[in-house]
Amino acid sequence: MARPRKPVDTQTRHNTQAEIQRQKFAESLVQTGREDLAETSIGLMDATARKEYARVLRSLVDLPVIGNLDRTNLVGYCNYYSLHRKLEGKIKKQEAQIKKEEKELGEASEETNAIYFELLRQDRLTCESMIRFEKLCGLTLDSRLKVADAAAKQVEDELQGEFGDI
Repeated sequence: MARPRKPVDTQTRHNTQAEIQRQKFAESLVQTGREDLAETSIGLMDATARKEYARVLRSLVDLPVIGNLDRTNLVGYCNYYSLHRKLEGKIKKQEAQIKKEEKELGEASEETNAIYFELLRQDRLTCESMIRFEKLCGLTLDSRLKVADAAAKQVEDELQGEFGDI
């Protein structure tokens, strides 16, 4: 399986000017509109997921690489976030049940422990999926720093082109 491609601005490879221009042109061809991103009344999301979608969208609005086609990934991330929050609540209730049984009986029942560990397993899988969607959407610190580095490099190049080597 091939590695995911990086935008030309985030590449560290030494490309010729012709390669850079060709890659920038190719990137401009695949950029999508952004008009559908603001729509949060998607039937696939509950209230918690909609709130997270609005919060994340405010953070991503300045990134030029996010478009309508990334909406599905954002919805996926928000749904897993919502599921994670629900599982956290269930885990806390189960922990309280375990403490209650330990206080009354000296130890928790096997059934209570089994439910607790199943909830922890589900939460771990949910978090792994959430992280996968974070990476796809550019929500990780690494991906934001790559975009910021590319923007800073572009400003430096413009200044150098205007004023020469300082």
